[in-house]
Amino acid sequence: PAIYGLAGYEGCLVDDVSFKKIPLDNLSSGNNREGNLFYGTIAAWMLADLKPYFSGENLASSVKHQPLRDIEVEYSENLFYTDVNGAFSLPLSEGRGTFSYSYESPYFKLIFADDGFSHRPCVLGEFEWGSICSLLFDVFVYYDDEPPMNYTFDFLFRNKIEDVSAATAYYHALETQHWLQEGDESWTPLSIEAFVNEDISCNAIYIPLEDDLAFGKEGPRQGFPNTVCPNTAYSTVITHEYGHSFVDSYLGWPGPEGFVDFRGYHEGIADTVSAFSLGTSCIALDFLGRGSGCLRDIQINYIYPGKGDAHERGQVLSSAFWDLRTLLIARQGSEGAEVAQRFLTELVKRNRIGFVPEIRDILHEIDADLYNGEHSQSINLAFSAHGL
Repeated sequence: PAIYGLAGYEGCLVDDVSFKKIPLDNLSSGNNREGNLFYGTIAAWMLADLKPYFSGENLASSVKHQPLRDIEVEYSENLFYTDVNGAFSLPLSEGRGTFSYSYESPYFKLIFADDGFSHRPCVLGEFEWGSICSLLFDVFVYYDDEPPMNYTFDFLFRNKIEDVSAATAYYHALETQHWLQEGDESWTPLSIEAFVNEDISCNAIYIPLEDDLAFGKEGPRQGFPNTVCPNTAYSTVITHEYGHSFVDSYLGWPGPEGFVDFRGYHEGIADTVSAFSLGTSCIALDFLGRGSGCLRDIQINYIYPGKGDAHERGQVLSSAFWDLRTLLIARQGSEGAEVAQRFLTELVKRNRIGFVPEIRDILHEIDADLYNGEHSQSINLAFSAHGL
């Protein structure tokens, strides 16, 4: 169909086509049909790879244009969600209606902390800060012999990392959610709110009980003169923090009574979710400043019970899982990565004893139930090497 709207909003360009009002008497009579659809894609500019962005770098060369899944789209009080390719189709009828979209899905909502507003609008020429991206137009729809036009709508991009961090956080959180659901089809995600560009430099947080994520804006590293941490809403940091919500959905906070080393287990699983879903052992590259390297690399020979804080103790578990994944891929290719993913999600579902050497016994139970014990040798090799 051809879609037209009020000329006053022609500042919102989509695929170089402006919304313009076309009189009804100019439309082809007899071609109107019931069930007309408005096709489109919602997209945004996000960081293109696993590394963060630092001020002074060329932001435009660090981003990619990414369609976004599960974006909430509203037309005349009816809600729709974009598919895995960021696409939507809305049933339209002739008349006045409001079309809008926002960083919100059935289980995830992004809060834009910059300037205190929760959403950013698209570029309309005239708009109010803090509103969702919205168009108000008189809709006239007709069919002809031409293919349906697909409009692309972008979230605001002002060549600022604050805008990019919002899109990056949304994308990676939703991709992690769906990756976990592939490994655990029965899982119902928690309803998460994520706050980006918060005044917590050098930090990213999962807040249990409130089911919130928070990511800090770029800022100085305390106690280290001339060292600046990046905006922490990027790749492995986002997936790690979201991984905490997966554990929380099964164990709650502060965990079952008698659960051994609850926090070390939490951190180990969160690192494993991040590493498995993105295919890298490097967690939080350059988190503590440009050139600082991986905050944690789980390709490491840590032995149970480990030492140090919960993050370090958790590396015993995450490194054992990484070794297991490596062995399975060597033997089964890409299918091995899927098996490792299933071991991870099933362990979180079943484990109620804690972070103890007997965790390996639970993996053997999973292997027996799902794979007839096919992977027992790989489990023994990977986990025994880390004292589990």
